Amino acid sequence: MDPCTRSVRAKENGTRGNAYPLDETKRLMRITIAYNLRTDHSEKTAELLSSEDVDRLTGAIASLSHTATKVEVSGKPNDVVDRLLASEPDLIFNVAEGTIGSSREAFYPGLYEQLGIPFTGGNASLLHLNLDKHLAKTVLASRGIRVPQGVLITKADQELPRNLQYPLMIKPNSEGSSKGITQDSVVENELAARKRIATILDQYPAGIVVEEFIVGKELSVPLLDAYPGKMLSIVEHTFDLGRLGSP
Repeated sequence: MDPCTRSVRAKENGTRGNAYPLDETKRLMRITIAYNLRTDHSEKTAELLSSEDVDRLTGAIASLSHTATKVEVSGKPNDVVDRLLASEPDLIFNVAEGTIGSSREAFYPGLYEQLGIPFTGGNASLLHLNLDKHLAKTVLASRGIRVPQGVLITKADQELPRNLQYPLMIKPNSEGSSKGITQDSVVENELAARKRIATILDQYPAGIVVEEFIVGKELSVPLLDAYPGKMLSIVEHTFDLGRLGSP
């Protein structure tokens, strides 16, 4: 199906998010795994997939009798488009994180939509929101969901709100995979906060979030939007909290 046909059908179906629905009558598909390969163990590449991870994912999809093709999507956009189209996918299994800028995750869903190819996961606007911690918290708070009190810091000498209660958590605003977060990220007073803010801003100048540290369990709850009410297993993240106590 060409991109124009997909676009027309999407509009007729009134879909949202992933704009190009799958042909549900097609049981076996050509599935392209779109990913960015992790080539070292630096913090900069923490979000990317190793070759072993990609191989396991490819094998899992192939075990369901689908045709699975791996496509590395780093590099020049024109080359990425050529590689994706050459794989002739019915569906893109998107695990690409991107490598540059605060909208790096959102780039790929936007590209797939322009190409008219169905894909897994959130659309561009959702992934952009998800990677911007401050913006995501603002949206959640506007819907009545409780979030830690905090502030977005873009300058080392920016004043901290006096109503914030220590200890505080200091972390990059637009990063994932715990990048920029260590035991030193939790500070007990303003002097320590200023020191940590200067350090992290130097590494992540796009901005950092300073918020009240919340002791408790950290859970990830995967949801399948296409199947309302269906939830995957809840995952608990555990940490060595040291002086901070147990969750």
